[in-house]
Amino acid sequence: MEKEKNELSKIDSDSVEHSAPVQGCHYDFKPVKETIELIEQIMQRESIPPMARYCIATALKYILRLGVKSSKWEEDASKAENYLHRAITGGWMAKN
Repeated sequence: MEKEKNELSKIDSDSVEHSAPVQGCHYDFKPVKETIELIEQIMQRESIPPMARYCIATALKYILRLGVKSSKWEEDASKAENYLHRAITGGWMAKN
């Protein structure tokens, strides 16, 4: 596990080769500057049930603030995971 973390930390965006642009309607989203704009885009996706949209948007909020609001980024990652679990299953993850 530690080796994988070290390998991932060596990767930077400048060293990755970029191929042809990715195409498909699932990549058609507008770049945003504010988290609220991205959340609004998620909330407008009618193909996702309303409660799942809310949970996904909330998970996104936690993901985007990883390591910013608190030094304990793992807490925000765990909250995001729990909201995504609820979006998929309709229930919260079991507490350990």
